[in-house]
Amino acid sequence: MPGDSYFPPTSSWQDKVHRLLEVRPSAEVTKGSSLRVTWLAQNFSHLLEGVHDATVDRYARAYLFCLIGAVLFSDKTGNRVQLLYLTLLDAPWEVISGYSWGFSAALAYLYRRLCEASRKNVKKIAGPLIILQLWAWEHVLIGQSMRSAGRGAFAPPVLPPPHVPYGSRWSFERRTRTHTGSGVGFYRDQLDLLRVDQGIPPPCDTEAELHHSRKGRDPKNWLEVNWRHVARWEHRHKALH
Repeated sequence: MPGDSYFPPTSSWQDKVHRLLEVRPSAEVTKGSSLRVTWLAQNFSHLLEGVHDATVDRYARAYLFCLIGAVLFSDKTGNRVQLLYLTLLDAPWEVISGYSWGFSAALAYLYRRLCEASRKNVKKIAGPLIILQLWAWEHVLIGQSMRSAGRGAFAPPVLPPPHVPYGSRWSFERRTRTHTGSGVGFYRDQLDLLRVDQGIPPPCDTEAELHHSRKGRDPKNWLEVNWRHVARWEHRHKALH
């Protein structure tokens, strides 16, 4: 995501949250550089009518922070968000709207997590799994939900209007659910019986270097460690003159 960074180092993650959201989390809800999702839900779930624009701004940043950290770039905990993503929201809205969250960042993150999950010693997966779920419903017949057409007949989901997200075509009432109660064994058997014409994905590259992770370890704050490089990047245009 190109552009200047708007997140100079601060003394603590709690200070950063308090400055952007005007609510300071306690030490109990923060762990290293992560924050409990329940804390965000308790403090920013309900926006009253008639509030000032500054309050709407805070709630909007909190919502985006939860969406980014708990959906698009979720980790394996399932109940925490990385505070690093909050720093990306410490910028004007015109800058935030220019970030390429979807096809560039989120999809690349999902590919990375799928690559890691393919290792035999890995038991959990993270990332925007809703993308994987929608892809599976579109391309693999196993587990697809169909609309009940009455009298035992079923119909595929209809295409949504142009202004509605395409994935919403899988959100409808009176859907088939019989396959959901069959457990893991059902899906394993059906995957083994897949034919080429039923959406078998092509083989992926499983070379060892693809699984080598270079990410940092909690609770190290790489923003503070590399603040000199961040400052140099912010002033890169001046260095060219």
